[in-house]
Amino acid sequence: MSRVLKKYENELHKRCIGVFKTNILEGRLGLANPKFHPNGNVKPFYGLTCIAWVDKRSGLYQKLGDLQKIFRKQFNKAQLEHIFSFLAPESFHMTICDIEADSFPLSAQHIETHIEKVKRAFKQINTPLIVTSQVRGIGLDIGITALIKFDRETELAKILDMERLIKHSTGVDVRSFIGHINLAYFVQQPGINIEQIKEILIPYENKVISDFSFAKFDLVYFTDMNTYQPILTLDLRDGNLIRHQNE
Repeated sequence: MSRVLKKYENELHKRCIGVFKTNILEGRLGLANPKFHPNGNVKPFYGLTCIAWVDKRSGLYQKLGDLQKIFRKQFNKAQLEHIFSFLAPESFHMTICDIEADSFPLSAQHIETHIEKVKRAFKQINTPLIVTSQVRGIGLDIGITALIKFDRETELAKILDMERLIKHSTGVDVRSFIGHINLAYFVQQPGINIEQIKEILIPYENKVISDFSFAKFDLVYFTDMNTYQPILTLDLRDGNLIRHQNE
């Protein structure tokens, strides 16, 4: 395994169910949670991010939705469902590069400034290409996530190059890419229930879920954790850049 791929795998391992520690949730839940109310309802939360959607027509989309249903049923049976807020399947995506997030709406001028910077980055991405990966395993961090793994460094390198160009153009470096698809967020401290939660999820820790490939990705503006509005779409097959008019 290459050094780059090994480093990525080591970071992904921190999200494995067996090593999860609840201290990661301190200061992020209850009234301090900017994204969710304690009852699981979403709060307004605004920002810009670059994402690859999970195609609604794909087997992966269906399988992730099925996993959500399984987890909800098991948590409900164990009287633990109130600890999580499950995301709408329509929001399923993998984040490539976060740009900005805030509890208040971003101004139109501020958004436009970022759009121009991201557009410059998109134009520098070498095309044609397609990114292939595999969704393999369920993990825990600030919620329940499906983990994305790469069999070849060349596939991971495609995304890392995209991330590098976007960060360089925007001058923003929020976090490093770790491939995952969020299924649910913690909205309450699990406390002593964490061991029961792990027990429910551990059979899926290494489950091969589905292949995940994409040939386009978007700059989106989100208004909560279920609502993402495309602004720019880059088609990686031919480099075509589409500006949407719903922002």
